[in-house]
Amino acid sequence: MKTPFKLMFGESLITLPLSFENTKYPAVEDRMKTLIKNREEALAAHELARTRMADRQKLTFIPFKKGDKVWLDSRNMKTQYNKNMKPK
Repeated sequence: MKTPFKLMFGESLITLPLSFENTKYPAVEDRMKTLIKNREEALAAHELARTRMADRQKLTFIPFKKGDKVWLDSRNMKTQYNKNMKPK
């Protein structure tokens, strides 16, 4: 049985191709290889950036121990004061 598509183009139409590994056109294969390579490089760069950011966040905080002296500052705290007790 020949479909109208096969009569016009010489091959049957596949509605859902299963893979794109081999094509008749070398330019398409080169483009697919380039896209796959670029995607792998982007994923590697993203992973490198993620690990660097995670390391940067880990190194800045040193936990306090009981008995350590700390500087307390209330400049950035939003508090409600009694009108007789608020700072001038």
